[in-house]
Amino acid sequence: MELSNEVWLWLILGGILLVTEMFTGTFYLLFFGIAALVTAIVAYFEPSVVIQVAVYGILAMLSLWYVKKRGFKNESKGFENDLAQTIEVKSSIKAGQEGTIQYQGSPWTAFNSSNQDLVPGDRARILKTEGIKLYLAKVGE
Repeated sequence: MELSNEVWLWLILGGILLVTEMFTGTFYLLFFGIAALVTAIVAYFEPSVVIQVAVYGILAMLSLWYVKKRGFKNESKGFENDLAQTIEVKSSIKAGQEGTIQYQGSPWTAFNSSNQDLVPGDRARILKTEGIKLYLAKVGE
């Protein structure tokens, strides 16, 4: 049996949303993608477009509501494991200023909380994290 254009539309939409989710990691597009794939199954039985859109909207909203209420809990400790770690500074960051450092193989924004400039070769301790910003203090200060 041949699939209708509407089924293909829902399958393509679901696929695009799921692939996009892999790059964002937010989980929101996951539920919209799954709702689109389920709607493709509904569309196979050829209900009206209004019913298809209603099924999609209801499934997406109910899944989001359920997960927010009972599902995934954000139990992440954030970057707490990074606190008190020391790193070697590769580029200068003036006291009280922001700069960029390499940490765990990625560039990070770093704020020098020290009273002294950080220069290449210095060791700095991570005091706290705020989002993806590291607050550093020169070791020995």
